Amino acid sequence: RYKCALCVAESDELATPRVATADFGYLRLRREDYTNRDLKAWSSWVKRQPWQDAFVYFKHEETAAGPACAARFQQHVLAR
Repeated sequence: RYKCALCVAESDELATPRVATADFGYLRLRREDYTNRDLKAWSSWVKRQPWQDAFVYFKHEETAAGPACAARFQQHVLAR
């Protein structure tokens, strides 16, 4: 009703329900060890949502794995 997005978050310690509550998505993917299979599953889920936009953030940590995960995720989202 108020178009507030639930932050769909995942880390080694937690996972929130995957629920679309607004016309945009807000995801925080906080694990450091996403495989291509994991990222493909997340991208498939995102593409099935009724969102106009999705804001997806990866963990930014000392090993700098986040940007590489984001690039791989983007490839999966853009693939047909």
